[in-house]
Amino acid sequence: MAPAADIDDKHAVFQPCHDTAPDIMGTGKANPAAMVLSVAMMLDWLAERHEHTAAAEAAVRIEQAVDRAFAAGLRPFEFGVALTTALVVVFVGVEEGIVLAIALSVIIHLRHSYRPHDRLLVATPRGSWRTAQIEAAKQTLPGLVIYRFAASLYYANAGRFEEELTALADAARPPLRWLCVACDAMEDIDYSGSLTLRTVQDELSRRGVTLVLCGVPDQVRAELDRDGLTELIGAGHVFPWPDDVVEAYEREARSGAPA
Repeated sequence: MAPAADIDDKHAVFQPCHDTAPDIMGTGKANPAAMVLSVAMMLDWLAERHEHTAAAEAAVRIEQAVDRAFAAGLRPFEFGVALTTALVVVFVGVEEGIVLAIALSVIIHLRHSYRPHDRLLVATPRGSWRTAQIEAAKQTLPGLVIYRFAASLYYANAGRFEEELTALADAARPPLRWLCVACDAMEDIDYSGSLTLRTVQDELSRRGVTLVLCGVPDQVRAELDRDGLTELIGAGHVFPWPDDVVEAYEREARSGAPA
């Protein structure tokens, strides 16, 4: 977060003290504060060297924007959007800043939809639910995984959806019997999503794994019905809640026959 400068009698170079931090690129951890504060430091230096009042005022505004962003508790990428927008407003204009903020918001939304924060649901000893990273491959019960997809299913993220589910089935130890998709965050499913869900059903069936769903919103259930997916998966394998999935899975395990 610290800005830095190399200054001699005539020239100066301003940059974050941590350099470009390529090791955390794409992780959402990079903090742009050092870069932005380096700009403020540069403006301070220019203002002092050339007695430039506007540069000094701009430096103060940048530092105030950083303070406000930290006070609001923004995450790194939100911090970057807020500061970039503030700088455009200060140096270019209000209308341009608004347009930029809208464009950046749309890009961030698409990024979230493309790479949603998918998780596994795992029961706790108290009977509640907690989430676990996909890589942990945690099973709710031996042979049962509940996977929560945290976005609408459409062409941009359907491939990721298929890859994660088939990888879970392949890596499961003990082998899976049921793989449940929790759909409570899935507000929509387009034609590409329906085709992908059909492919996943076929892939899991070949592996001897039953695909089940839970928490399906009404509008998504209507789309599944329309595309014949409810019939393919089986209406008896669509449940209201994860608890219902666990109950049905345990009932099948006790009976020794498919539900």
